[in-house]
Amino acid sequence: MERNKQIDGLRGITILLIAIFHLFCRYREIYCGYTIWYLKWMGDFGNSIFLLISSYFLIGIIGKKIHLKKFISKKIVRLWPSYIVAITVIMVSTHFFSLPGRTCSWKDYLLNVVFLNGFLGHAYVDGAHWYITALIGATITVAIIKYYQIEEYSLTYVAWLFLEGISGLLGITPLNQILGSSYAPIICIGIAIHIMQQKGYKIRGLLKIREYALREYFNNNKWFFLCIICYGYLFLRKGRLSFICLCMALPVFLLAIKKKMVFLENSVVRFMGMISYPFYLIHQNLAYLIEYNVSNRFDKIPLNFVAGGGR
Repeated sequence: MERNKQIDGLRGITILLIAIFHLFCRYREIYCGYTIWYLKWMGDFGNSIFLLISSYFLIGIIGKKIHLKKFISKKIVRLWPSYIVAITVIMVSTHFFSLPGRTCSWKDYLLNVVFLNGFLGHAYVDGAHWYITALIGATITVAIIKYYQIEEYSLTYVAWLFLEGISGLLGITPLNQILGSSYAPIICIGIAIHIMQQKGYKIRGLLKIREYALREYFNNNKWFFLCIICYGYLFLRKGRLSFICLCMALPVFLLAIKKKMVFLENSVVRFMGMISYPFYLIHQNLAYLIEYNVSNRFDKIPLNFVAGGGR
């Protein structure tokens, strides 16, 4: 399959938006006790784009039998080399220089090394790496779905959402993380879009309600209705901002998939897209480290400092 240059460009622009969100909005939430409200959308918008891209490509060819362990290990092995370098640099840097609220123990570091920390509820070396946990969780869930060849049933993904909600309510962290936690609806939408594309689904089928029996009509449009269910679930699970940001992100993603956004093929934004993964891994805590220590040296940190971890 020919590489979609516009998806690379979309990754490039998105990682820049996320970096701006972390450096100018999230930093102030953690260390200054206030936020920049008009930048908050960048985080949820960027997360939605990356989750849509990852899940879209994750499902692969529908109906194709896979080897369970090989499918999972292949995805994880691709993530690990850049990841281990990044978390080691971050761990050493945050222990040698002051960054309150953003350090973890060496035990947590070792759990980070093998990607287990998020599934066991332990701290991240860098809070931005929650995405790695969500991606690995989605990979495991998709692998199981593909292994049993039930990816063509829309009810499979309704069951996915149901189990995610129950595990979240009951506080079963490992299962909840494997199911993608609160990001499960976005992951399911990305998968549904890929399946619709492979099946040649046309949105105008929604207008043909009088041409079919009601059951047949719903069966023909089941993947579209699954996306609607996912939107509703996301609103209930994560609130209005995440819902609005996904509404903004989805058409952008679809246009890039259809290669309708030529400006995304610009060499600069494509380059940023190509390095988006290592840049994402390293940018947050190292930028906070520089920002905090430079500001502290020149007495720019407000007295109402709020230390915190999280994302």
